[in-house]
Amino acid sequence: MLGLEQRSFVVEAAGPVPEVFTINPKVLLEKDKAPAVSFVVNGNNFSTVNEENEVIIDGLATTLVSSTSNQLNVLIPFPLAGEYSVIVKVKGQAAAQRPPLVIIRMYGG
Repeated sequence: MLGLEQRSFVVEAAGPVPEVFTINPKVLLEKDKAPAVSFVVNGNNFSTVNEENEVIIDGLATTLVSSTSNQLNVLIPFPLAGEYSVIVKVKGQAAAQRPPLVIIRMYGG
């Protein structure tokens, strides 16, 4: 006998991969001096705990207002006009990237 030590390992399986179906509205209107704009991400396999979900717009984190297993309500503070990529993560696991979210600046609104 070589005196080998027996070890056990616990491996936690990742949860289901989050899926994003739609982002509504597809075009967000930024009104002059508005502190934030909101949108909804519809899909599957989101966490019902806000802190376990992440919505990242062009590399920047957003604020989640509420979360259900199939819908995330999101705020973007101080948005700028442009087209941005959207990434959704649940417990660090990313969903497939969706088409860009477009924000259009509206003056004098």
